Amino acid sequence: MAQDRTRQRSNIIRGDMKAAVQQSAGFAAQVSRAIATTAEADRTAVAGVNLDEEAAKLLQFQQAYQASAKILQIAQSVFDTLMQSLAR
Repeated sequence: MAQDRTRQRSNIIRGDMKAAVQQSAGFAAQVSRAIATTAEADRTAVAGVNLDEEAAKLLQFQQAYQASAKILQIAQSVFDTLMQSLAR
């Protein structure tokens, strides 16, 4: 009879411990998912590409390139004119 009570108490304690371990594991899994979600969001925010911003930068660089090409074209024209006037 005493052994039966000890077994019952032992089974109750084991059941309580099992439930506590399962609850802790579930909580740990939730925390891990939350951390992973936050880390992924942070990584995306840092590494993400804003297509509108990139398109605006591309247009800016294109216009700067065209302006530089025009300056070189004008400089070439001035140089050619100078060389022709010196050759006469």
